[in-house]
Parts: sequence; C-alpha cells; structure tokens
Amino acid sequence: MFKGRQSHYLLMCGALALSSMVACSDDDADAPAEAQAGESSGGSAGKSASSGKSGASSSGGTAGDEAGGSDTAAGAGGQAAVPMAEGIYVVGYYVTVQDEYIGYLSVTDDLSASGGVDISRAVEFPGDMSYASPGNGVIYVGRGSAPVIERWVLSTDNELVKDGEMGLAQYGIASGLGGRDPFHFLAEDRAYFIDAKTRQVVIWNPLTMKTIEAFSLDGFAEGDLFTSLTVAHRDRDRVLVSARYYRPDDTAALLTRVAIIDTLTDEVKYVDDARCGNIAFKAVDSEQNLYLASHPAQAAVAEVGAAGEPAAASCIIRIKASESEFDADYYVDLSEVTGAPAGGLMQGPGNEAFVLKYAGEALTLDNSAKAHTRAAWEVNRLTLGEEEATVEAVEGIELQSAYGLAFSASVGGEDKPFIITVSGDLAAGQYHDVSVPGERTGALELPGFPGAAILVK
Repeated sequence: MFKGRQSHYLLMCGALALSSMVACSDDDADAPAEAQAGESSGGSAGKSASSGKSGASSSGGTAGDEAGGSDTAAGAGGQAAVPMAEGIYVVGYYVTVQDEYIGYLSVTDDLSASGGVDISRAVEFPGDMSYASPGNGVIYVGRGSAPVIERWVLSTDNELVKDGEMGLAQYGIASGLGGRDPFHFLAEDRAYFIDAKTRQVVIWNPLTMKTIEAFSLDGFAEGDLFTSLTVAHRDRDRVLVSARYYRPDDTAALLTRVAIIDTLTDEVKYVDDARCGNIAFKAVDSEQNLYLASHPAQAAVAEVGAAGEPAAASCIIRIKASESEFDADYYVDLSEVTGAPAGGLMQGPGNEAFVLKYAGEALTLDNSAKAHTRAAWEVNRLTLGEEEATVEAVEGIELQSAYGLAFSASVGGEDKPFIITVSGDLAAGQYHDVSVPGERTGALELPGFPGAAILVK
C-alpha cells in the first residue's frame, strides 16, 4: 500500500534517459537508472545501468493484480503473508510527476505485504538517483541532476536527514547517478564510484566525503560500437564491471567485455566473450560464480529476425569465482531452455535464480521492439548449472514487464533475498520474498519502479 499525493506516471524517453547514456532506442529508455539490470543497491535491464551494490545489496513489481498477482502464494500451495520482524528500512522508488522523472526514498518498518510507504513524507530526488549503503545505517545517494554524492542518515524520529555531500565535477563527471551498480565499499574509509558515461572509477572516502583520485576504464572502447556499462560485481579483492555493445544500426553486437579491477592495486584487466550479446543481468551461485544474462528485449527482437547480423542470442554465460576468463564450457541459450523468448536473471536463494519468459501476444516486427515494456512476461525459476531440467513458472505472479530486479535485506537478523517485479506501464511494483527455495511470498508494494530496501536501524 502507498499513499500521498497523486502522481501521473508518464512514459517518455527524454525524461527517463538516465545518466545521459540512454537513447530513445535503448531497451531501458523507459526505466530509471535503478532499473537497468540484475541485482544492485538502490535496480535492471536494457542499454545502460543503475544504482549501486555492496555492503547492502539490492537491485521491480506491481501493485494489486497488474503484476503482483496473489500476494499469499508460495510454491503451489501458498502461505499467508505475515508482518516481517521489526526493523527500519529505507526503500527507493521512481515515478514521473508532471513529465519529470523523480526518485524517492521512504522509511518503512515492514517489508511484508502489510507494509507501506507514505510518498508525502518521502525525500524527493528530481532527475533520478542511485543509492547504496555499506551496511552501517548510512545511505549514500548519487544525484542524477548534479555531479554530487550525498550522505543521508536516520534521525531519532526516523526521518532521513542529509549529513554531507561530495562533488565529482573535478573529474569531468556531470551527474552523480553513475550508472548500474556504481557504489562499491571496499573499507570504512575507501570506496569506488563507477561513472558509466566517462568510463572511470573515482576512489573516495565515505567517512570524510572527500575524493582521493580516479582511474580510467578506457579499455571498454571498441571501434565504432556504442559501449554501455551494465552490472558490476564484488568478488573478494576484485570488482568486475561488465559492458555490452551496440552496432551503428542499434542492434546488439556479439560482444561482452568485463573489466576486472584489482581493488588492492587499482589495476584493470579486460576479458571478452563473443557468444551472445546485450548482457544486462547478474546472479551468483552458492560458490560465488558470477552468471551474466542477456536483457529479455534481446530475446524478443531475435525471435522475429530483427537482431541484426550476426544476430546475438539471449543467453547466460559465467565467470567462476576468482578466475579471470569466461567459462568456455558453460553457455545457456535461455530461449531454448524455456521454450519461448526469455532473458534476464534475478538472484534467488542458493543456486536458485529467476528469469523472464515471454508469454504475450505473438511477436512481430511491429511489436517486438517494445515487448519488454508490456505486461507480457512470466517469471520462471531455475537452478543455476541445471537450467534445462529445473525451469518452471513461479505461481502467483501475473504477467509483468521485462524489468526484474533482485536484492537482499536483513530481516529479523536473517539475510533474505527478494525479487522485484514491475507492471507493464511501470506505474507500480512489488517485492517478493524468495528466501525459501521453490516458494514465493508477495511482499511490499511500491509506487512507480521500485529499488532495493536497505536496513538502517
């Protein structure tokens, strides 16, 4: 439930073109930065990136019947929604109000379906935002409208209060949005901020709110291809940053490049994979192997022969933990595994993950380009490493858009994974508790496009 002033949820390319990287033809032009793909700390999918992951992990859904379905379903039988254990959380969501794209942060004490947010008491961030926390109750917000990172804390009255800011303009950065997964907290006094547009990493101190230095990610450049940084992942003393590429005709190239950053030396190595394209989602298995998956939009255009030549399939590929090459023996064609156009990848418990399978009207050349924005996608679960034998539809979630995210949050002292679904009009979303393998319980509903929940108290 949510209440407060009425908002007009308008989908327009200009207002939603995050971090100046997203064009009107981009898969994610209708979604916030938070939504550019996979799991993050503040969203999933398409041709740019979103909020940060580290410390508090995070990475949307619908209210009511549009994409939430039955909020009490768990596996085949279902279970009643019950209030979750006590705690104070900051939750983010993104809406359009009078043609302006706005990010909001609200405080809530309940992530279950019984919980809610009051938008009239939320903190507004016009021009989009990214957000994350190192897990100490402090929230860091990248402002989409200015080259600034702000620090926010909770007052004794459980209100969000600004507690400092840090500028980024000295590095030629025009926005604090960063892109997908921009925040990575390495130590109490050392963090990375990844700026997708300028392709650089700013090293900064979260305690003093001072920048230290920056280094380049110019190894992502590749001829005349358009480069779009997507998800990032922390692997011990490394941060892996992925990029997808688009040809001049705006079709996905057969190229995925990952920058492997040594956080002890700040040295960067690059590794490529040319088996598929439009990689925009991530998940890990119980051994912390990193799985990267194509955006569902790629599956839709490939289905009707509109993916260019050579056409990039919608796939999952992986890099094993601590390794510096793609696993040549692992490749999953998601459309073959599910029996229909499919893509995306959302983190579940253990080796379980979730993908999005197209289940709408027949795809054609005319309707495939915007298929990812319609309520036409079925959430499926599978086991990483055993995909074909385990894929099945998740009961209780109606068809939704192809924007799916994942995050984890501490609830009653237990770290719980959640997935987020988003309605076809991006007007509302919902959390789903997937902490029990094979089950799902509908949780908090939010206006607009939801981001992650972060425990702050």
